[in-house]
Amino acid sequence: MKKYWVVIGVLGVFIIFMMLNNNELKKEVEGNTQEIQAFEESEDIIYYEAGEVAKAFVENYFHYTGHPVEDNVSEFVTTDVLKELSFGSSEYSDDLEKVESSVHQMNVYYGEQTEGKQKVLILFDNVIELNEVESVAKTIMEIDVEQQEENWKVSEFTFNQY
Repeated sequence: MKKYWVVIGVLGVFIIFMMLNNNELKKEVEGNTQEIQAFEESEDIIYYEAGEVAKAFVENYFHYTGHPVEDNVSEFVTTDVLKELSFGSSEYSDDLEKVESSVHQMNVYYGEQTEGKQKVLILFDNVIELNEVESVAKTIMEIDVEQQEENWKVSEFTFNQY
């Protein structure tokens, strides 16, 4: 008979424990539901199209043999940015024409946005090869992308390589 009272006591403690734990879980679910609603109702917008344009700009500007090609990036940038970019000229030696540049391990992050503007941060490895010697420059690029009529264009950028 004593065994039954012990079993009933253990079951009683277990049931009370489960009820308390259940109440805590209900409160946690309610809190998470409120956070989800607040997020869904927020006015924050991320312009993913701007990020795709910034990514295409980086891929097309930093992927070349010899020097960057203006025609590859002109559709992604404003005329002011196009004037700032370097595309090589006849003053380069023949050795530099053998330089190969490529982009690896690209990560895109979205920053502040306003109506028709998006700040994009891109981290990537710029792999440069000359005479079969390869070097890697870790690159951080901050890009401002603006909507101009129907298209997104890079309007400003800064970058550092390490």
